[in-house]
Amino acid sequence: MIDDLSPHFWKGRARTDCLVLHYTANESLAEAVSMMRARGVSAHYIVGTDGEVRRLVRETDRAWHAGESAWNGRDQVNQFSIGIETVNFGWGEAQDAGRIRRTEDGLVKFAASPPATVRDDRPASAGFVWAAYPEAQVTALLALVAAVVKRNKIDPTQVIGHEHVTPGRKRDPGPAFPWPRVTTTLAALPTNQRMLTRAVQSHCTRLGFPLAGGIDGAWGAQTEAAIAKLVTRHGAFYGLTAPTRTWAARRAFAELLRTVPG
Repeated sequence: MIDDLSPHFWKGRARTDCLVLHYTANESLAEAVSMMRARGVSAHYIVGTDGEVRRLVRETDRAWHAGESAWNGRDQVNQFSIGIETVNFGWGEAQDAGRIRRTEDGLVKFAASPPATVRDDRPASAGFVWAAYPEAQVTALLALVAAVVKRNKIDPTQVIGHEHVTPGRKRDPGPAFPWPRVTTTLAALPTNQRMLTRAVQSHCTRLGFPLAGGIDGAWGAQTEAAIAKLVTRHGAFYGLTAPTRTWAARRAFAELLRTVPG
């Protein structure tokens, strides 16, 4: 790991409840770091396509990665999270020879070389293709995620994406991101029942089914009612069924909800 500390951070943080994963929407680690500095934003770590890891902000400080955001019933996710950026071009239209074309902020951007892509035909994605994450990058990222989660005692269900804390505004890390491998990597770690419940309640909220009593970490009638509505709306397309009463089933449901865009 290389230290490349950013000037853009706040000193100190009282607690760390979640880990937020992002992509950079470009293809170069150096360009991504330069762009972040120019825009006055930061993350705690960034992982290149070749697996290079740079630390940009110390874990005990607050990076500026989530922007206007909400999770676990609280705004300003930067205050209680760690952020990891992954270098990845993101989404766009499929072009000849496997290239990706994206129009964003009035500019047309092309992937510099034909990357491996993942087509996503889910309703929220409209058939776009998404740049895949190279194996060297995934291997390095999974090791980093496991280390950060263990070091900060983050619940495995609280490893989430930028799209989850800013629904409708951000799409990263996107449908090409290997969420099942994150689940497998963290499978041996225990989960806290209240944090697991908060994750499910937060996913229900971002997908349009908020609980009347808010996100309280208590698995009861309100949580099950929100899940029932979510499954009725999205279950057939995303393979969702309401979990049984075991905490193992509830954890699996929380981890599956990470793959549902919205």
